[in-house]
Amino acid sequence: MGKINDIVLSWIMNVVSSELLSGIVYKSSAHKVWTDLKDKYDKVDGSRIFYVHKEISTLSQEISSMSAYFAKLTDLWEEYDALKPCPGCDCPESKIYAEYFEYQRLLRFLMGLNESYSQPRSQVLMMTPVPSVNKAYSMVISEENFKMSKKASEYQQRPKVNLTAHEIQQTHGKQSANAVIQEEQ
Repeated sequence: MGKINDIVLSWIMNVVSSELLSGIVYKSSAHKVWTDLKDKYDKVDGSRIFYVHKEISTLSQEISSMSAYFAKLTDLWEEYDALKPCPGCDCPESKIYAEYFEYQRLLRFLMGLNESYSQPRSQVLMMTPVPSVNKAYSMVISEENFKMSKKASEYQQRPKVNLTAHEIQQTHGKQSANAVIQEEQ
């Protein structure tokens, strides 16, 4: 039993933050350390739930990439679910309840998108049946990839200007530079 205690105690000390380490470093019982940590920090109060819910409600894409926005939103949803799990059972009403919350998350995701995604947002909202949040993300990210590839091809098709010579002339004691520019064919 002593070896297992030492392994668990070592694991706890390796995973806790340095601020907490000073309070447990001299304890010899893994069970006691675990119980103390649980009593002190395993509290979900309303203020944290409120903060996470507010972050979810106000999050928008702004200047973030689509993947960064979706990752942040997903992380917040996962934290919220851990703090306040959705009650459930095997009854048919529970399935309807879960579908309702999935739809709310889909709307939250779509509301946070930049206006440049209004077309894929409209396409998602007109679909029957309504897609999952992950499917909607897949559709929107496909649109983003399409826009990026279109911009890249437009950039490649623009004429390139190449500076081939640089002449300096003396005009009335002042220098002026004339560049000879040729368009690449």
